[in-house]
Amino acid sequence: MLKRCFPVLAGLCLILFASVLSAAELRVGTAQADVTPKGSAPLWGQFNLRLSQGTKSPLTANVCAIEALEGDKAVDAAILVSLDLVHIPQSCADLVRQKVAESDASIPTDKIVMFVVHSHDGPTLMIGAELPKREGVEDYPETIDNYAAAVAETIVKAWQSRVPANFSWGLEQLVLGESRRVCYFDGSAKMYGNTNDPNFSHFENRTDPDMGVLFFWDKAGKLLSVVVNYACPTQIVEHLSVYCADFADEIRAQVREHFGDDSLVVLPCVAPAGDDSPHPQYRREAYNREIRLRYGEGDILDLQMKEFGRRVTRAVDDAYQCAEKDIQSEVPFAHLFEVVPLQMRAVTEEEYNASKAEMERVQKQLDENTTLSQAEVAFMGTGWYGNVVQRYQRQQTNGIEDYPANVHVIRIGDVVMATNQFELFSDYAMRIKARSPAIATFLYELADGDGSYLPTARAIAGGGYSAVIQSDQVSPEGGQQLVNETLRMIGQVWNEQ
Repeated sequence: MLKRCFPVLAGLCLILFASVLSAAELRVGTAQADVTPKGSAPLWGQFNLRLSQGTKSPLTANVCAIEALEGDKAVDAAILVSLDLVHIPQSCADLVRQKVAESDASIPTDKIVMFVVHSHDGPTLMIGAELPKREGVEDYPETIDNYAAAVAETIVKAWQSRVPANFSWGLEQLVLGESRRVCYFDGSAKMYGNTNDPNFSHFENRTDPDMGVLFFWDKAGKLLSVVVNYACPTQIVEHLSVYCADFADEIRAQVREHFGDDSLVVLPCVAPAGDDSPHPQYRREAYNREIRLRYGEGDILDLQMKEFGRRVTRAVDDAYQCAEKDIQSEVPFAHLFEVVPLQMRAVTEEEYNASKAEMERVQKQLDENTTLSQAEVAFMGTGWYGNVVQRYQRQQTNGIEDYPANVHVIRIGDVVMATNQFELFSDYAMRIKARSPAIATFLYELADGDGSYLPTARAIAGGGYSAVIQSDQVSPEGGQQLVNETLRMIGQVWNEQ
């Protein structure tokens, strides 16, 4: 029995559609807000403990609230939320919905979809995590509560500002990232492996070049929101000790500047790219030379973020030039949510023994007063290694369990949006897109819930971080189940053509 679901739902949430999906009028509201924690907090995205020492760029909540109406009757909705986090834990997502409901009971909280840009310099938001308290560090539970409250307030503001709206979309080709899994002739693979090696064979995956863009206007022609979907983790800077939204901040700033409107709400959202990276795997000197020639001197990572913002903004403009020729006032609209069971990855006895030994080694380091902090020991012991040990022990009693995964599928006109909560390897995205009946299929990873890497069978065979048992919860068979279930749900919202 599946237990994990949104607070307002019980079990699987199924939406039954009529034989013909009618075109609906849209009302859209938008809001954006700075939700950067006021004090210092633990940052998420590395194995070592990092405490924020300031702000490089603000962490924001960006909301586009969409309501579909037939006549005067509201028939469906989707509230899209883009956040500058590595991922949004289920517990924190539920807390956001709870606070929204407390503020405005009319808001359909089951229609809220929270995406992240997958940056590595936002706050850790795991409710119940034990982290050290240090002078000058905001109380950790208070950090989570304040963050959830600020996001909820932004959602409420967006929903309450809804106005009649028009819609269009665009699809461009834009390569921001590239495969970070380097494969060798001996069959092994390594994340960020050395390519200057006689044993180097190839990169494991094809990077998805699709960049999908949604545009929403009010009836007077004012652009309200731009939702940008690109296949690359937002991780040019990954090891800072300050709050930073990475190149998502540049995307928002440059798109707003391009359209000449600071009130324009821009939602960066990451497509499946669990095996990709914004860092070049070779030719870095040539790549950086061009950036310096374009922007001059400065920190190279800052210039790279500016360059990514420029590339995305240019592609958004290309999409806009086509989209503005096909603005629609009424479109088919449907939002389907389900919790789908996916087969978990089995833990072998060898993996269990190795993880148990690593837990003991980490604890010994703490006992000997080495450089590991209590938080780092807790993470590696109970999280990285301990999770494998606990899974194996459950497996011995219960067999291989199912993982309850949140999936949203939203149809807006000719576009279908589909979410997953994983760092999903790009092969799975290709399988969904290639088989989807929709004219355009935009996919969004790390949405609405706890997520781990979800690698392919060939990645697991190669090994390396992101494909080892500690990195993963769901098996490749479960990954294919996700593909098939997503396609089934897409068929449900698309079969009324």
